[in-house]
Amino acid sequence: MTHLDPALRRPGTAHASRRLALPTLIALLSAVVLATRGPAAVENEAADDMLTATSERMIAYVLTPEHGPRFRLPGGPELVRVSAHLVLPSGQTYVPTRRYAFGIEATLRAPDGEVLWRRHLSDRTDQTKAGYSEGGWIYEAAFAADHRYELSDSAGLELSLPSCPPSSTLELRLSEETGILGSDGNKIAVPFNNPSALVRVHRRVDLGLAGESLRRSTTQAALGKARLAASTFLPWHALREAHRAHAEAEAWERMPAEGRAGVDYRGESIYVAAGPPPAPPPPEPPALAIAPGQAAVVHLLGPGTATVRTRGTATVSTDMPQEIAVRTRWLGPFPAGPDPAPPAPPVSLMSIPITDAWQEQAVPLTAGWTAIELSTAVGAADVQVVASDGARHPTAEEIGPEAARESTFAALRLPAETERSGCANARLTYRAACTLTAPPPPPSALIPVDLRTLPLYRIGPDVAPLSFNLTGPKDIYTRTLRFDVRSFGVVAPVRLGLEFLDARGHVILVEELLAEPTGLSLFERVRPPSSFFAESAGGGDEDDAQVPSLLPALGLALAERPVSEPVSLRLLAPPEAVRLQLTGGSLALLDVRTVLPPPADEVGGSPWVWPYDQVVVDDERWRYAPRRRDRWFPLRAEDHALRRAAGQVMPLQAQIRREYEPPRPTTEGPWITAHPRGGAQRLDILELVPPGRRDEAIANWGAGDVSVLRPNVVEKIDLRRGFARPTRMRYHAIGAGVRALGQDIFLRINDVDDDWLITARAESRRIARPKGGLVSLLWNSEPEPVRILVNRPTLSGAPIYTARQIYRLADNSLTVDVPKRAGVVEALHVVVYWLEGPPTTATSLRVAIDGGAPKRHSARGVNVSQAELSVALIPDSGAELLRTDRDTPVRAQRTTFTIRLGDDLSPGRHSVTFSRDSGAPVWLRLFREAPKSHGAATDLEPGHDD
Repeated sequence: MTHLDPALRRPGTAHASRRLALPTLIALLSAVVLATRGPAAVENEAADDMLTATSERMIAYVLTPEHGPRFRLPGGPELVRVSAHLVLPSGQTYVPTRRYAFGIEATLRAPDGEVLWRRHLSDRTDQTKAGYSEGGWIYEAAFAADHRYELSDSAGLELSLPSCPPSSTLELRLSEETGILGSDGNKIAVPFNNPSALVRVHRRVDLGLAGESLRRSTTQAALGKARLAASTFLPWHALREAHRAHAEAEAWERMPAEGRAGVDYRGESIYVAAGPPPAPPPPEPPALAIAPGQAAVVHLLGPGTATVRTRGTATVSTDMPQEIAVRTRWLGPFPAGPDPAPPAPPVSLMSIPITDAWQEQAVPLTAGWTAIELSTAVGAADVQVVASDGARHPTAEEIGPEAARESTFAALRLPAETERSGCANARLTYRAACTLTAPPPPPSALIPVDLRTLPLYRIGPDVAPLSFNLTGPKDIYTRTLRFDVRSFGVVAPVRLGLEFLDARGHVILVEELLAEPTGLSLFERVRPPSSFFAESAGGGDEDDAQVPSLLPALGLALAERPVSEPVSLRLLAPPEAVRLQLTGGSLALLDVRTVLPPPADEVGGSPWVWPYDQVVVDDERWRYAPRRRDRWFPLRAEDHALRRAAGQVMPLQAQIRREYEPPRPTTEGPWITAHPRGGAQRLDILELVPPGRRDEAIANWGAGDVSVLRPNVVEKIDLRRGFARPTRMRYHAIGAGVRALGQDIFLRINDVDDDWLITARAESRRIARPKGGLVSLLWNSEPEPVRILVNRPTLSGAPIYTARQIYRLADNSLTVDVPKRAGVVEALHVVVYWLEGPPTTATSLRVAIDGGAPKRHSARGVNVSQAELSVALIPDSGAELLRTDRDTPVRAQRTTFTIRLGDDLSPGRHSVTFSRDSGAPVWLRLFREAPKSHGAATDLEPGHDD
């Protein structure tokens, strides 16, 4: 063994060897590790470096159906944006066209925990990746920090929070209905088990006049050390320049979750791409499909400008010009005021040629409502109506009460945009490219089409008979049926076969009705049932998903087959019928409806809901607009679910529009009561003026109008009003009036007691006008009932009644004389009352002019009068009456109709005779218009029926 001579050892040799050994060992180990990893791992790391270099790290909150973050609000209204990423199931193959659906439950709570506001939001999203190689994806729109799970693209949802107290909180939860959409793009085909998502929340803030930006509110100095430490978001200095510019331009402040990390919320680190890779331009906003026989109408509010954009989709070889006809009509001011509507601007007509490229035409709009009708005679085109310069479509927020907004008008739902942007001063959706120079108009500027969707039954020789259940109250309303028939495909007569069955299943009546359509409808389209029911409320199989709904739409597809205008037929079912079976002789669409009983109280004002009640034009009326109370409601077949599954329930999309209605004969009023000849039984009544017509009655106060004073209530009367007649007070002893003789009515007029001794069944006295013109009345009477009437309206809201004279029509006949002027159509209005309660059968009246042989003019008249006609009547409204022989008010049923003496009748006096053919006895009130006078108030409430 050889030993090294110690004398040869130099000082420090051992320590030097130790210093060299450690780096050498580390280098050798690193080489071994790199050799064992292989090229794939190195490429993966390089790909990750590339991804993280082009993406921004964010902290997002975990959201599940049971747990989620809560955010503290400063108070007041807020606009909040929620950016959500779905956590996708692991192990699935990436499919670029796959779409995902999810929903978020947002709850706004007061500081004490009370729920102030709650909404369910739903949206769609996908997953965007590009540039796959062996090392992985070169581009991903969003991914987890360590690729533990897959993430979807960012889906942006905006919340308009109502005003709330300071320190209120916003809570978020994920809906259970989360998963992969099916091929139809509407229903979830593969639901997720235990779904979860990652969300980021921002709130809109206003930039100061000095150009203050989010940087002030996101630096440590402004927020304070504690708040910045509690915030899970990156500080301002850690953001990339592109994100800073985007945040400053958008003015969105990040909202930190409240509570303890890991206990009240859980955060995850994710990467979101700063900008998407170059991609094809996004699909153009939806357009209206126009073709011959398929028109569209949109409604706008001016003033402003509407731009009509057209692009041809189909052309034909013809010499006729291929163009879009644009017809604008001014409908009236918005909102409608008490003053008369100004003269309407003239209807304008213009045309736009149909070419392969987009053509534009600007349409100036005046203040108020304007309808733009779009049609073509040759060819087909896509059409967009874009609003600018202040023009817009009415929104639900203008109506006021939140409940009314949700029940009457469906606001246009716009596709949400994500937060990501790769270009300066640009907001891009997840598939938009940064190189777009002339983007299409945003969806918010497009004017939608207001639609009413009605499910109709398909009938025909190859369709099983429809069966409807008629059970219910045994009154005339349950048995009143209306059949709206539309021929399908062609204009052709449709024959309906009806069989009424009793409770034992025996046929008790067979009827046959014939509907003869006159033409195809321009503004009604039949859609495939599958797409309609998928877009219904909820899109499920519940009954609520099939209720007719309002659907403002931007995209209006062409109908597969044309449909005719509806023909309405009415029939009264037998009292013992409990079932109706119906067949069709040819292919058609059918809607069966029955009528509701008249309302307990009449409602004044417009019958339409907002915003359609904001237009008052005498010769125009809405069609298919929703009503405040629709008297007719649809009947559902007993096997409705099976017919829907078989495709026999066809959804009809009818465009809500204003249509021209020929004006009724001009009223030169006031009204003149017509008294029958002979000894007809007469009854004097007081008819209650509905609260909705109270102001109208006061403005047109007449000789028969009175206020019925309430006992033990201080009633105030303003005698300074310029009524032509002296102020008089009158009492009526009710019932057996002789029992009230000799008793006192205790009166206090302007704090002065003045008893009134009853000496007759009825008596009047004049009220002197005191100094100042104001009178206060307080009265009571014991023990017999008495009514006190004053021929003035009260300031305290006493009910107003109008005096009427009605005549009984039973086994007798009533004849009234009507003077006829030359060349004028005379109208005799008839109000029919049922005083003995609602009738069980229709009342049939026969009307004859001059005994059936009227004296006609030698020249041919435009309006020809029927010498004899029969009228079948059922009540359609109710009225509260006061009778002198009754102690309590009487609830009467009533209806109205009009007899017109046309210009074919010779001038002079004509007789009109009424007789009852069948049904319950009725009472008639007859009146006509007085010539050459002004200031009339309408006495007839014309019905609205579509």
